[in-house]
Amino acid sequence: YRGMDLFNEFPVAVMVFNQHRQIVFINTKARAAVNASLQEPYGLRPGEAFGCIHAGETAGGCGTAKFCRFCGAAQGIASALSGALDLQECQIDRTFDHRHDQLDLLVWTKPFTTHDQIFILAALIDISAEKRRDTLERIFLHDILNTASSIQSLLYLIDDDRSSVREYLDLAKNAVEQLNEEIQTHRAIWNAEQGSLSVNASVVSVGTLLQHMGALYNYMAEERGIRVKVEACGEKKIISDEVLLKRVVSNLVKNAIEACHSGDVVELLCLPEPDAAIIQIKNPAVISEAVQANLFRAY
Repeated sequence: YRGMDLFNEFPVAVMVFNQHRQIVFINTKARAAVNASLQEPYGLRPGEAFGCIHAGETAGGCGTAKFCRFCGAAQGIASALSGALDLQECQIDRTFDHRHDQLDLLVWTKPFTTHDQIFILAALIDISAEKRRDTLERIFLHDILNTASSIQSLLYLIDDDRSSVREYLDLAKNAVEQLNEEIQTHRAIWNAEQGSLSVNASVVSVGTLLQHMGALYNYMAEERGIRVKVEACGEKKIISDEVLLKRVVSNLVKNAIEACHSGDVVELLCLPEPDAAIIQIKNPAVISEAVQANLFRAY
């Protein structure tokens, strides 16, 4: 593959795959991105080379697990094999250098023929930092706008119906508290991204925390005809960072509410164990396979 030598020092990762999706060429930039424990990546499929956690889930290897249907790299290579030029975004959850991380790639693929064989030329651009930043900004603006809109609606109600001022003021106080929670949550996320997030352990009453979260988000749920129900969980106490734990629970509750329809119930439960507590947030909706494939990712 002497003709490929010109790609060796390209500032963009470049790979060439054969019809079996195996690597037959890899440039210097791409070699730096693949699993460092590999001696040679030739003959491997992309997920195997990058250390994708799904590459070994089935006997068929990379491209045959259920999550592979949503993989941008697999879709781009399939398009190229059918003769089309393609551009896809690809998320790879991987074990890399003995640690777990996520690689976000923009994958450009193009088929070409040489020596009567079809190959796929792939250029891969790492967009991990941009995707994380865009996701955090989008979530932050979404959450803040929703809460601010709730406060605005409550103020209009106070103006229109002065006989219920106390009720609406109580709801407005909850909304302002939620707004503060949203800002604190995203500040914690930014600190985590910068590696400066500190953990402060203390004794936390799980029941009190869940009751607080239920009351805080119930007013938001009621606007959509949804009820937030907190199951009694006794006086179970754990050692945790209460601020960070509240961030996790609040995000789970918001996700559950957003997935519900009018008439649904979101349940907050605590299952005490001898030396721990299991917190469950339940809602009746079923997550689609496409969304399941992206759970616990940055976006």
